[in-house]
Amino acid sequence: KGAQEDVMGAWARPLGAVAALVSIATIATFAATREKTPGSFDSSPSLTALSATAKCVYTVSDQSCNDPEAPVLEGVDVVEYFFLEDGRSAVYGSSSVTSVYDGYTYWFSSVENKEKFDQDPDTYSPQFGGFCAFALSGNDPRNSLRRVQQLYSAPVDPDQYLILSGKLYLFRGSEAKYLFLENADVGIVGGEVKWESWFGSACHGFMNTMCFMEGHRR
Repeated sequence: KGAQEDVMGAWARPLGAVAALVSIATIATFAATREKTPGSFDSSPSLTALSATAKCVYTVSDQSCNDPEAPVLEGVDVVEYFFLEDGRSAVYGSSSVTSVYDGYTYWFSSVENKEKFDQDPDTYSPQFGGFCAFALSGNDPRNSLRRVQQLYSAPVDPDQYLILSGKLYLFRGSEAKYLFLENADVGIVGGEVKWESWFGSACHGFMNTMCFMEGHRR
């Protein structure tokens, strides 16, 4: 695993150019819709605001790791993280127990977890879109992540996570997690400032549905 963290080219999947992203953020929620024929990929889906006053708009592409037709975190049950004992692996949900929030589909391992999520999705949704929190923190010497177009370089291992102050953070590996934890308050603020500079204070931004460490895809 250490070798994977040392080589940038080994941990970002898929590789290649990242699609441009534009954020106009003055509302808290939006719904994503697209028209798509089987086997095709629409890189410019329509994003429709739930408020008549504003929109939250960005480009969806495979290279941005944010395809809304794939489940968030490849189907990991985000609610179950909050009830796992330390060191336990992530629990995958089922495609038959799902919820849609901000245009993205979440899978759950039980109806109870789905109900918890539906009641308070902001609590259970991963921070920073489910991308590596250490990479977003501004303290990561291996990733100078400065533009949203570089988020493909911040994949995660779903088994490397922290619950801090009731929020879920994910990481590319154990080293990144422990380095983040050494100065978590500063890292969280740094990540929040960066995320807001890209998406605004009200737009949640897109979710990680495709970028995971090599050897850890389901």
